Amino acid sequence: MSNPTSLLGPILAKIYFSHDKESFSKLPLSESALEAIREAGEFYNSGRRDHALIEMFKEIEKVLKDALDARGVAVEKPEAAGYIHALKEAGLITECDLHILNALRCYRNLGAHPTGQFQHGVADALLILTVPVLSRLETQLRA
Repeated sequence: MSNPTSLLGPILAKIYFSHDKESFSKLPLSESALEAIREAGEFYNSGRRDHALIEMFKEIEKVLKDALDARGVAVEKPEAAGYIHALKEAGLITECDLHILNALRCYRNLGAHPTGQFQHGVADALLILTVPVLSRLETQLRA
């Protein structure tokens, strides 16, 4: 298996490594998460930042849904916003998590439904966030 950091493109890896010497491959990530990173990396490297962000958020959304299902938490709206809200109400994520996840969700929506507001620089920053957020959510919610 190749190093996931290289799959997100040299710009993302450089920015990430400039702040922390920890490799993505050292973060606790499931095989499913690593596959999502690989697929997002392929999109990113082909110039499709919107699809890279969509791919990463699909994996995050899956972790959120699985956590709710495993705990038998009812969700009024079976969609990302509903999962985020239900996890917050159940005390399974923090207020900060709620804001980060909603920001990722909103920008994912801009990528999925083009309005001309999608900015590649913002997508790069959010993509950098997705890997450690995904790792933390998997560790915190799948425990």
